[in-house]
Amino acid sequence: MSSADLDYALERAQEKVKLRQDYRILFRLFHYILNYRAKLSVAFVLIMVIGYLGAIAPKISALAIDRGIGEKNYDTLKSMAFLYLLVVAGTGIISYFQQLLITRVGQKIMQDLTMDLFRHCQRLSLSFYNKTPVGVLVTRLTNDIQSLQEMFTSGLVATLSDVVLLFYVLFNMFKMDVQLTVVAALALPLVFLSTSFFRRAIRKTYDQIRVRIAKVNAFLNEHITGMRVVQLQNAEGESAEEFSILSVDLCDAWLKTVTYMALYFPFVSLVGGIMTAAVLWYGGGQVVKERFTYGNLVAFIQYVGMLMMPIRRLSDKYNIFLSAVASAQKVFGVMDNREIIPEPENPVPLHELQNSVEFRNVTFGYNPSEPVLKNVSFRIAKNERIAIVGATGAGKTTIINLLYRYYDVDAGEILIDGRRIKDFSTRELRRHFGLVQQEVFLFSGTILDNIRLGDESISPEQVRAAARLVKADKFIEKLPEAYNAKLGERGTGLSTGEKQLLAFARTVAMNPKIMLVLDEATSNIDSHTERLIQEGLEHLLRDRTALIIAHRLSTIRAADRIIVMHKGEVREIGTHPELIRKRGLYYSLYRLQFDMMPG
Repeated sequence: MSSADLDYALERAQEKVKLRQDYRILFRLFHYILNYRAKLSVAFVLIMVIGYLGAIAPKISALAIDRGIGEKNYDTLKSMAFLYLLVVAGTGIISYFQQLLITRVGQKIMQDLTMDLFRHCQRLSLSFYNKTPVGVLVTRLTNDIQSLQEMFTSGLVATLSDVVLLFYVLFNMFKMDVQLTVVAALALPLVFLSTSFFRRAIRKTYDQIRVRIAKVNAFLNEHITGMRVVQLQNAEGESAEEFSILSVDLCDAWLKTVTYMALYFPFVSLVGGIMTAAVLWYGGGQVVKERFTYGNLVAFIQYVGMLMMPIRRLSDKYNIFLSAVASAQKVFGVMDNREIIPEPENPVPLHELQNSVEFRNVTFGYNPSEPVLKNVSFRIAKNERIAIVGATGAGKTTIINLLYRYYDVDAGEILIDGRRIKDFSTRELRRHFGLVQQEVFLFSGTILDNIRLGDESISPEQVRAAARLVKADKFIEKLPEAYNAKLGERGTGLSTGEKQLLAFARTVAMNPKIMLVLDEATSNIDSHTERLIQEGLEHLLRDRTALIIAHRLSTIRAADRIIVMHKGEVREIGTHPELIRKRGLYYSLYRLQFDMMPG
């Protein structure tokens, strides 16, 4: 086999694989369509009626010419004109209701698909988000869904309408004259061959477009979010140059698609012209020989035009189909991702901590070949206040990630009251933990909504009580609308300390039953703000199990025990005085911070 033959064989094999993938994708989309089969059945009946009315219009023209104009019968001509007007008006009215119905169904289908994708994204583990740019996911939920919406609301229905119209037109053409229909159809193979060629070319460009749109969105999300850093480093020029490269690549992909379409549609129009010429030549000869009437020849030419219209539209809708398939591949690619923390078949009920939380010989790495935690063991008794300290990269935050079961351990077990953490529902588990982190994430919306996070069971009175407890009420009540004040994206307009106070209020309002976790919660707060919340924090920690991670060792002296981490291992455990007397790693860390303190 020659190299050219081998390349052709490989290309054909790849094409067959893509076709099988397309069919599988269409089958999955069909699952969403079935939910609305009753309404779609009504739409299909309306499409059949529209196709029938459209196909009889040329017949009415033929009767008007032959029996009205040809026989100089004004009454017949008037009747045919009125009937033609009724057919056109009826087609328009029915088309309105059919389009309205199918558009609503299409919107509902897209809503279902969007919600399924969003819910699946909510279930994916953090390992997925660690390697997937936010802009890519935004593209999946917006651009790609929009492409599918276009297929459902216009492409699918228009395709079905055109197929029905083609059937009626060909049926009437064969009924009128078989030979003339065969003459007209001789040029159709050119349409199918050109469609096959352009289909393969355009398919590749649509795949490129989807990938490049995702890259552009990911870049925009990253650089707009990080605009402060870009401006601080005077990197606007480099950022614009990089974006220019991405946008040029996307533009090139679109232009390639436009080029193919610019070639394809004139070619299809040329084929239509050839078919019309053939009908004029052969049909005109039949009229001259008085084997065919003038009215039938005019109707036949109308049918040829009607035949080419759906063919051209089908070609256009095929491009919508290709774009939708490319989008669906990306959407289902996310939905097929199985990086999900598995739920137990029969979850154990979890109400509140009775005994202890225990890490038993836990080993874990975000990359399994590079463990972050190595054989870590410790126990936190009920109502005990435990602090974890260590240098950056020691594994402190990883302990929290495992405790919340954002990831599963590679080895060992995490136990709550002697039961594996995997035996509990993750939703139930996380509901009973309160977490305040160094980086506070606030959503667009009111302060009230940000504190209770959509949980309507938390009353406004409970929200205000939580804010008072952590001293957040002082700045909230100074705002024009107090608890109903609108926050911008990520809480723009609030200071770092104010955001942190809202995070504390959020945790108090949630009232965690098992453990309160503070992850560098006061590291971004100035001394004045820290003093404001210290009293409320002490009240919050009273009679509550707590795990505290802090860089400032002065903030955890009162902990019942301190766990000292180093390079993923537990090096020391004890109280502040015990660890100071031991003069080990904790003593070194404490002295280092003490020596760096001013004064």
